[in-house]
Amino acid sequence: VLVECSLDSTQALLTDGEGRFEFDDLPEGQASIQVRKPGFFSEQELHQGQLRSPMPATMIEIGPQMNPVVLKLYPEGVITGRVEADGEPVDGMPVSIFSMQVASGRKRWTKSAATSTDEDGDFRFAELTPGAYYVTAGPQWNRGAPAGTGTKRGEGYSELFYPDALSIEAATPLEIAPGQQAEADLSLKAEPLFEVSGTIGGMPLTPPTNVQLGSRSGEGFTPTKIDRSTGKFQFLVPAGSYTLQAHTQNADGSTLNAELPLTVATDLPGIRIALGAGNSMPVSARIEYVNPPPEGEAIAGDAQLVNVRLSSSATGFASLDYYAAPANAKDHGLVVRDLEPGKYFAEITSSYGGWYVASAVSGPTDLL
Repeated sequence: VLVECSLDSTQALLTDGEGRFEFDDLPEGQASIQVRKPGFFSEQELHQGQLRSPMPATMIEIGPQMNPVVLKLYPEGVITGRVEADGEPVDGMPVSIFSMQVASGRKRWTKSAATSTDEDGDFRFAELTPGAYYVTAGPQWNRGAPAGTGTKRGEGYSELFYPDALSIEAATPLEIAPGQQAEADLSLKAEPLFEVSGTIGGMPLTPPTNVQLGSRSGEGFTPTKIDRSTGKFQFLVPAGSYTLQAHTQNADGSTLNAELPLTVATDLPGIRIALGAGNSMPVSARIEYVNPPPEGEAIAGDAQLVNVRLSSSATGFASLDYYAAPANAKDHGLVVRDLEPGKYFAEITSSYGGWYVASAVSGPTDLL
């Protein structure tokens, strides 16, 4: 096991067969000490509940009467599995795992890692901290013949959540303990590809418009065909639930969006969506001070001292955060721009320590 101790400089050594280590001739003071071993986590990493991240350090006080330092390591968790279709392994199948993360006090399912199956249909996820994980495979498809050509349709695989579910609500999470290895085998069925085609209105030639069809887990797939001069597009996808998304910018930098949820169970020709400006939510906030500011200290306007964040109330894969910005240079109002429809939590704080937000409204809605 590699142990590093940093005070005036950094020293490193390996432990002996009993896990013991000793640094000699260190000056008194506060030092950081960290331990590394492939396939193991420190206590700090374990409590973070995340995949391998920058190694945190333990702070210790070095002195003549200090006690021996005990550093603990915990073995990683591992998820392995195999993806088959009709009893045969499927190679190159995208596989992802999702874990519950806490961000700004909200629980959210976040993609922890992604990989593809090998030629034997096998996949492996290592360096997992304890917790619950969802496993999903697909979607995947080969380029097939478009519908209506008179030739055999191409085939592909719909997205599947372990063990055999089409959505996370019906899926079963794997509970991983330190050092545990779990298996998650998935059995897919080849399905015909369906054509999803239509026109996106208001699509400029420049800058390019990002067009994709997103699956339930947030995977995005590009069109099979797209004509940017006419806005016509075509996807070939297996059955499933998707969201058609288009995003671009105006010349002034403002965002144009279009979204449409789709359930694909047959060909869906003639779809029409139009790019448009996203929703904007004005915010008017008033601050008051707890204690008067120091004499002579200039204080900015209310809007410059207020932070507004909207966090999606959904715990699914598509949860979003939005932040308010000054509405314009002439007044002190705030606005949240390009806001997608949905339900949100509002978190409003003052960025100046001596002040608090006394009121915050958006139209008739009291945000506090």
